[in-house]
Amino acid sequence: IEIFNVSPQKGIKYLQDNNMISKEFDPKEFTQILRKNQKWISKSALAELLKKEKRILNDYMQTFDFSGLTADEALRLLIRNFHLIGSTE
Repeated sequence: IEIFNVSPQKGIKYLQDNNMISKEFDPKEFTQILRKNQKWISKSALAELLKKEKRILNDYMQTFDFSGLTADEALRLLIRNFHLIGSTE
């Protein structure tokens, strides 16, 4: 987690090198790890990763259930989980 919080890409490589995730990168597998460890992961590091890795972003967004929420409630849910950064699309 510490490595990921400093550099998400190095964190992913560390997990692969230590057989904690498969060598052939699977965004769904990694997204599950992100969600399970959410409270220890830097919101800024997560936002930076999601900005760069659209495959992870897509799978990460699929883990949220926005049904029955108003737009502002859904946005609050997202903001609690990662920081929106200036160039977030």
